[in-house]
Amino acid sequence: MRSIIPSLALALFLVPVGAGAYPTDEGERTQIRRLGWQQRIDAGTARGRKLAPGAKWPGSSVRLRMREAGKEFDVTPETKKDAKLQAGLEQLLKRESFRDYHVAILDITDPAKPRYAGVAEQVEQTPGSVAKVLVAAGMLRALAQRFPDDIPAREAFLREVEVDADAWLMPNSHEVPVISGEQTSVRAVKLGDRFTLWEWMDHAISPSSNAAGTLVWREATLLSLLGQDYPPKKRDAELFKKWDRSQFTEAVFRTVDLPQSEAGLDPAAFRLRTFFTKGAGKYIKSGGSGTSPLALLRWMLRVEQGRMVDEFSSLELKKLMYLTRRRVRYADTPVLKEAAIYFKSGSFFQCVPEKDYVCIQYRGNKINVLNGLVEVETTGPEPKAYIVAVMSNELRKNAALDHGRLATGIHALIQGD
Repeated sequence: MRSIIPSLALALFLVPVGAGAYPTDEGERTQIRRLGWQQRIDAGTARGRKLAPGAKWPGSSVRLRMREAGKEFDVTPETKKDAKLQAGLEQLLKRESFRDYHVAILDITDPAKPRYAGVAEQVEQTPGSVAKVLVAAGMLRALAQRFPDDIPAREAFLREVEVDADAWLMPNSHEVPVISGEQTSVRAVKLGDRFTLWEWMDHAISPSSNAAGTLVWREATLLSLLGQDYPPKKRDAELFKKWDRSQFTEAVFRTVDLPQSEAGLDPAAFRLRTFFTKGAGKYIKSGGSGTSPLALLRWMLRVEQGRMVDEFSSLELKKLMYLTRRRVRYADTPVLKEAAIYFKSGSFFQCVPEKDYVCIQYRGNKINVLNGLVEVETTGPEPKAYIVAVMSNELRKNAALDHGRLATGIHALIQGD
């Protein structure tokens, strides 16, 4: 990560290396090489960080909880808040002095009787890398358009289509596992690196690679535009001359908007209008991105209802978010060690000159956004399931530990403590 000096106002989309997704037993189906590597780590035959107990669920245990009884439920500004949960959330934020926090909670333990609470949940800020879930949904929708009645064909397409890293993806700094046979290195994506579409999606959601986020978004757009002619032989200047900048911009935004609008959501409430890498920026007319905890909560609710594209795509999105590497930020709390966590985090910081202040990653003095979209599921005598969307803006401070404290408190509220 390049240094950031206080004499410049700089902004970056940033997420720490270490988050990961997909149940590790899905390696054979997806051919995502990272999953086999993680299984070898857990078996003690490869070096690396072993998974927490809650990260070892098989893919068959990941299911859509609101697909039946709660399929028509929605959360809007008019939704009545659960009195006990609301009071507990307000007290928690006050007790911890979390003043610049916007939080929404939906307890879906009983799909027929969801419980909702929120504080400043309609306040909007930049989504950062949380918006990469929109890119993944865009890819899955484009696949559904190509193969509307053939799920095996969609899976084969994701496994078999390979794409090389090119200048669109640069510069980038997030590290991803690069696995060749028994050799594994963890490094930033380089020009010429080749991964399947499924691996690129995993890289976008797991270590939150900006390079991968850009590539998946571009490829989803090309798949929508080219139809049966995708994949193209080359992704060169001649290919992109097919569309002028305005046309391509419209197609790019449509790629991330349509899954939402077709699920009954307003894309303006959770909008992505800038590629994740500067190398891609010249191909679209970038705009402002933004969302709120309420919008994030509603997006995840549609996933749980099987309404984000379709049931297959919704389940794949949930599996993509299943945390199967190091737990960070909101997920980094001992009380969630045994829980399954579905997770996408994102940050954005900006610095301006200030006396006696040095700009440090995740500690911006102008903007220091840290966001999380999280679902927690527990087992045991009284299993729980709930969704949390949190957005904070604590200046000059890395809020990662505070997000973990918030997670501890919210978990206690859900348990009735």
